[in-house]
Amino acid sequence: MTSRSVSLVLLTVVLLAVIYLVVFPDDLKLTEVFGSSSCDNGGSTASTTKTSSAVQLADADAVDLRLFMGIVTVPGAYERRALLRLAYSLQPRPVRAVVDVRFVLCTVDKEEDRILVSLEIIAHGDILVLNCTENMNDGKTYAYFSAVPGLFAEAPYDYVGKTDDDTYYRLASLADSLRPMARRDAYHGYLTPCHWLPEKQYMSGMGYIVSWDVVQWISETPELRDDHHDWEDVDFGGWLRKGGRYKNVYNQEPRMYDYWDREMDADVNCFRHEHMAEAVAVHKLKDRLKWARTLHFFNATQGLKPSKIDAPRACKRRGAAAPAASEGFLDQAGRATGTGEKQDMDKLGCRLCFFLANRSMPSSSPPRNLLKSMGSGNKLGDHHQHLNNLHAAMKQRHGGFPRLSASSKALVLLPLVLLAFIFFFVYPKEFELQAMMSACGPPTMGAYAAAHLAEPAVVRKPDFRLLIGVLTRADLYERRHLLRMVYGLQLAPVNNLTAHVDIRFVFCRLYKDDQRVLVPLEILAHGDVIVLDGCEENLNGGKTYTFLSTVAELYADEPYDYVMKADDDIFLRLPQLVASLGAMPREDMYYGATIPCDSMDPFREYMAGMGYALSWDLVEWIATSEVARNHSVGTEDMLTGLWLRIGGKGKNRFNAKPAIHDYLNPVPVDQCEHEFMPSTIGVHRLKSNPRWAEALNYFNFTAGLQPSKFYNFNSTSS
Repeated sequence: MTSRSVSLVLLTVVLLAVIYLVVFPDDLKLTEVFGSSSCDNGGSTASTTKTSSAVQLADADAVDLRLFMGIVTVPGAYERRALLRLAYSLQPRPVRAVVDVRFVLCTVDKEEDRILVSLEIIAHGDILVLNCTENMNDGKTYAYFSAVPGLFAEAPYDYVGKTDDDTYYRLASLADSLRPMARRDAYHGYLTPCHWLPEKQYMSGMGYIVSWDVVQWISETPELRDDHHDWEDVDFGGWLRKGGRYKNVYNQEPRMYDYWDREMDADVNCFRHEHMAEAVAVHKLKDRLKWARTLHFFNATQGLKPSKIDAPRACKRRGAAAPAASEGFLDQAGRATGTGEKQDMDKLGCRLCFFLANRSMPSSSPPRNLLKSMGSGNKLGDHHQHLNNLHAAMKQRHGGFPRLSASSKALVLLPLVLLAFIFFFVYPKEFELQAMMSACGPPTMGAYAAAHLAEPAVVRKPDFRLLIGVLTRADLYERRHLLRMVYGLQLAPVNNLTAHVDIRFVFCRLYKDDQRVLVPLEILAHGDVIVLDGCEENLNGGKTYTFLSTVAELYADEPYDYVMKADDDIFLRLPQLVASLGAMPREDMYYGATIPCDSMDPFREYMAGMGYALSWDLVEWIATSEVARNHSVGTEDMLTGLWLRIGGKGKNRFNAKPAIHDYLNPVPVDQCEHEFMPSTIGVHRLKSNPRWAEALNYFNFTAGLQPSKFYNFNSTSS
């Protein structure tokens, strides 16, 4: 071989090695990519703990620390639990540690909470219901710690912690702080009162952790049950002192602290100060803005990727106004951010304009920074000319590119072929080869996660594709959490829907500081949000037109058969909806519940805005129609009917009444209301949790809840 051939081969091998090291940083463990003996089912059932709070998985032989963390909360705190699931699931995994996070409730008394909490358990499997009356300082802490040893006797943890639902733990930092601790008589947290009365100090209730032997001692000491005369954290410290367990005390000051910013009417002190990079936990995050500032400080949304469409350019094209200076993001200290950070937040808000669920799809335009660097005049033509000149100069200097012999080509191609083969396994979603060559399935997970991640064993071509856009507002976090569970459970492969159904939550431009952080968290975790840049939030001010016209552009390369606009207070039963739409024509189709309520004639007026579907050709027509563009403001469902009437469209109309109807009030308002029916497709005007619980209970939505030692909704608190 010539020296040139040897150099080419070595260069290729080095390139392959570099790429391989980047792709497989974990000690080049190929067995983790191609499968291992753990695939053997062997007739045994592996129990997998389900938690949406990011149970930290690791190889059994590599784990040297196991922590169970109970978040003490109340049944009605649905939004807070949804936020905590996002915050913990998106954190980096602790090294060599398993952290299991559960929400801890006392006996659930309200019927509506029983239904909705059951739904959470089915979807996420991360709730522990204790046999006690809900309280903060009257025995709940004892009930929790005394129950844990019995629940996990077969697989005890090294440590058990209790924390509040307004505390944000950084799990990797927490694990690092626990690792050097003693495994007996350990007491970890923030000592208070700080720097005063050491003989009476205890760990703040924001979050404290003890070793497993201490938890066993609590469960074996029944006299502690009634020993609660002060704040729960004061009592807990007292237990340890009286029981001789106050030995290995680990104070995390200043890494555990209360939230503080300059807007607060309070001074910095030993337990309250600005954020720090080394933080273990931050307490007193009582509202969305405090959570947003904290998560922003710790870069919780750093994984957010650009969408398929070049959003900044799209924002400019549609004439989106830049946020006013007064809307600049405030840092955790309450100060207005500098120019650079303000621009970063503006870019984030604009980049969200068209964030799609399929985040793996490539951008349809070159990156903006690449376009910006093309020539001094920023013109693409100048850049091409520059490349042509450079190419010609290289040919003139070197007489063209070197020609390789057949053997050299083979030596160069062989490593590249190997690299391509490896990538087929690293990216199975793109190449779908791994599923053909591996019999291992994904670990057990919550039903909602399974609906998004698990692939059915046998994939059949769907009869049609349906996009349901749920028009909502950015602030309605709790409602989106509920709807994700309701629709996610219906989309699980076990239901065998004959159609491909995608659910997207749609709202207009983000305008609050907390939205610009918390909504990206949802996008990172769920990928089911579309933020429209062409509108300010409204009901009848053009949002429906913006949604439909935007959808036509977003999904032009892979169109749906139908697009449905739905309210966030309608419960759609997807199997029944799919069966109903399956008989509909694919063109010029307009489907819904006719208005006025006393009419069954779909051609008389229009379909009610609670939920109506259009065939794809009508969506495309709306996007380009001057009729729709010039009549976009007004009662939105009435306008949709008007567009079709003026344009001579929607000749195939179908009335879904009485299967789509309003919730029946004690005193009915109109004929659109009636009772639930087994054939119901959609129920509208579920404005409150009790109404949602009633509907879900009627349709037996929590039938999948299995008996468990972790909860008992029929128990009586004691």
